[in-house]
Amino acid sequence: TFDSANAGGVCIILVAPIEAFCWTRTGERQVSCIQRKYLMAILRQEVAFFDTTGINTAEVVNSVSHDTLIIQDVLSEK
Repeated sequence: TFDSANAGGVCIILVAPIEAFCWTRTGERQVSCIQRKYLMAILRQEVAFFDTTGINTAEVVNSVSHDTLIIQDVLSEK
C-alpha cells in the first residue's frame, strides 16, 4: 500500500534534484556578481597602484578565478 511514509520518500526523490539545481544556480550567480564587482574595482585603480604593488595581470586573473571558485563550491555544496 502507498502510505504517507512512501509519499514522503517520493517527494524527496522528486524535489532533491530541483534543490541541488537551485543551489548550484545561486552559486553561479553570486560568483558572477563578485567577479564583475572585483573587475570594476581593479579597473578603477590608478596605474601607479600596479607599479607600486607589483601586481600583474596574471596574478589578478588567477586570484579572482581561484577565490570565486572556492566561493562557488561552498555555495553550491549547501
